[in-house]
Amino acid sequence: MGFHIKDGVLEKYTEEPGVTEVIIPDGVTKIGNDAFMECSGLTSVTIPDGVTEIGDRAFYWCRRLTSVTIPDSVAKIGLSAFENCEIKSANITDKMTSIEESAFSSCWGLKSVTIPASITKIEYAAFKNCIGLKSITIPASIMEIGEAAFSGCISLTSVKILSSNVSIKEDAFSECGKLREIIFNGKKYSVSELRKKTGAYYFNNALNMILQNNFSKKIAPEYKFIVIFDYYCATENEEAYAFLKRNIAKFMDQIIEKGDTKLLGKIIEKTDFLTKKNIDKFIEQSIDAKQHEIQLLLTNYKNEHFGFDDPLKKLKI
Repeated sequence: MGFHIKDGVLEKYTEEPGVTEVIIPDGVTKIGNDAFMECSGLTSVTIPDGVTEIGDRAFYWCRRLTSVTIPDSVAKIGLSAFENCEIKSANITDKMTSIEESAFSSCWGLKSVTIPASITKIEYAAFKNCIGLKSITIPASIMEIGEAAFSGCISLTSVKILSSNVSIKEDAFSECGKLREIIFNGKKYSVSELRKKTGAYYFNNALNMILQNNFSKKIAPEYKFIVIFDYYCATENEEAYAFLKRNIAKFMDQIIEKGDTKLLGKIIEKTDFLTKKNIDKFIEQSIDAKQHEIQLLLTNYKNEHFGFDDPLKKLKI
């Protein structure tokens, strides 16, 4: 076969007509950069135990490649190593510490992948456009999910994030149209509800804001506070809670303007945002806005928690 091997490195494979299955010989320890690049006839490759590294673009654009046996000895899979292949599964070994940039991008046949606890970082576009991928679990070891890491995974419905300290970069899960839920440390957050509330135009920005805990991100103000509040209610995220508490006056402006008694009831139930210092101001606002149900809720809360006050004294005739 057309193997070019030097000092244990398979530097190049020359594709042969009619050959669709390849078994890499024993003794190879590394598959070099671009070694099988654009071998369009290959459907199956067996990599022997003892190989520790698969180089950059090693199998790039092997568009008919559906089966690759990756041994547990592999400690590194390079950038774009399997980009634009049709592989159905990928063995990410516990010797690896990161999943490199575009390593499995556009692997349309990939339906599932297990990320071991040795992985600490998923790089840019690592699984971008893996249209068959339906669910993913991010282990507690992951510290960073790179930009566009799972972007365009149009069949992805559920993401489970076990790490409490993960940094999620911009558009990590953008264009995942079927994504229904993200589970943060066992607490389920409904992405479907987020999509309904924000609409398609603001959805990606809102999702990035939630995933990055970047609540200063600009999204439409009519959505922002309710999106963050829903996120807090689902996950008890401390940063979301702190942001809402700092901005309770702006949040209450919206609630009073809309006369949203249901949302106010949830704030009363779930938080301690209403205090002896701010509640009189909110009662006055509700009176000025002629939102009498809001006024009654606030006054009852004040009387129950801070002492009795006759709401009739506040009424403006």
